[in-house]
Amino acid sequence: MSVPRHVIFDFNGTLLDDAQVMLRVENEFAERANIPPLDLEMYRRKFRRPIREYIEEWWGNVFTDDEWIQHCDEWIARYEEIALNAELFPDTHFAVKQLKENGYSISVLSMHLQTPLLLAVERHGLADYFVRVDGMTPSRLGQTKHQHLADHLDILACDHHVDIDHVVMIGDSLDDGHSALDKGIDCILVATGTTHFERLAELDLPVVNSLTEAVALIN
Repeated sequence: MSVPRHVIFDFNGTLLDDAQVMLRVENEFAERANIPPLDLEMYRRKFRRPIREYIEEWWGNVFTDDEWIQHCDEWIARYEEIALNAELFPDTHFAVKQLKENGYSISVLSMHLQTPLLLAVERHGLADYFVRVDGMTPSRLGQTKHQHLADHLDILACDHHVDIDHVVMIGDSLDDGHSALDKGIDCILVATGTTHFERLAELDLPVVNSLTEAVALIN
């Protein structure tokens, strides 16, 4: 790993402890379709992006485009309703505060929609830590993070004068890892969100069990 100067955090499952919220919503929609529910262990072994492929495999059903758009709209509305009760991981504030105090610039890159993401960052008292917070546009919902990360890196380099050769990303999913590898930046994966440790360990990247451990690797 190169010596980083900027840290990109994923949000859901990395800073925000919402895997149980996501699973609850997934199972509510599966129940409507008479699909057997998943427990958290199985969910963390199955979840992947693109999300449509993962849901169709689980349900044994192929959505039309219109059906998928409706599913996404209803899923997001339900998630936002109950995610208000989700909390940050216990070491989230410690991690971002320590990095900032040690001279790192920090940003957030999330697959969460932009407006609710900004509201969540504000609600949890994190806004002052980040030079930039980028969520998704509706047109990219459910896709992989590859292009989203490319755009974020371009903005960091152009608007915030970040040296991309000294960036590390911290995320909780295979998609985070694959996207970082694709863009040639370092990445640390935390097994705290939607993806099981064993699946994350399949990538040639460091995997840890907490943000505290991730920050220790950087410092």
